[in-house]
Amino acid sequence: MARTEIARVLRSGGLAIVSTHQAFRLQEEPNDYFRYTRYGLMSMIADAGMRLQAVESHGGVSAKAGQALITSFTSRLPRQVYPMLRPAVLLWNLIFSALDAVWGDDRDTMNYLIVARK
Repeated sequence: MARTEIARVLRSGGLAIVSTHQAFRLQEEPNDYFRYTRYGLMSMIADAGMRLQAVESHGGVSAKAGQALITSFTSRLPRQVYPMLRPAVLLWNLIFSALDAVWGDDRDTMNYLIVARK
């Protein structure tokens, strides 16, 4: 099974560092099938016989909302416009990241970073 493949290819004591997306616009269409929760990832690590070292959430609800707005807006623009938008996108990201620092909630995140050892 795919959930044990990482453990199979790691040698004893090997470290797996995995990042997943949680809730976001469709990506890699038509092959976007799963959203991994903290608990689902922890279960898969345990099922593979590995030891969980760390689980980190990255980007809370504000960052996720800001990213969704940016993606929705920019996906309708011609690619040639993107370079001109970089300063605005940077400012947008800084604002929504600051909002996350104030109203952070790691249960509503953009992605998780998992570190596990075989």
